[in-house]
Amino acid sequence: MHASIGDASSKSDAEVLDALLTGSRALLGLVAQSMGDALDRVTLQQFRILTILTTADGRSGRDLAQDLGVASSTVSRAVDRLVSAGWVRRDRDAGDRRAVRLTASDEARELVAGVAARRRALLAEVLERVPEADRADLGRAFRVLAVATREPQPADLRLLGL
Repeated sequence: MHASIGDASSKSDAEVLDALLTGSRALLGLVAQSMGDALDRVTLQQFRILTILTTADGRSGRDLAQDLGVASSTVSRAVDRLVSAGWVRRDRDAGDRRAVRLTASDEARELVAGVAARRRALLAEVLERVPEADRADLGRAFRVLAVATREPQPADLRLLGL
């Protein structure tokens, strides 16, 4: 039986766990920095909605609520505000006139793309500070981490605007 890393049964496991915690805080800091002034324009929940709609356009309100793991009424209120502000359009589904599809505006797409570009630039700056001899190891470590975390599905990441 293997000892649980959460128990930090060995000094090595405890050191790795501490490094993971520190690294996760650093990455969350980069995510926060990448948001820039986006959160001056929309709320985090609204940004999450825009992120989903820019990657999966034409979602129904029900599908969007499921993606976010919230009640349809919560999404409906948030979408109402996004439509009023011009971030989202409601369009009738050509195949089912009763259905409404939500589409991100061009401005919403620019906002989400800007955040993604800032995040990529911040990560590139970090990578430049990593000694070249360690970069391959860093890449391998993140691939191992992605596998160990069962690499989150896009819907899971969209919750954080990723």
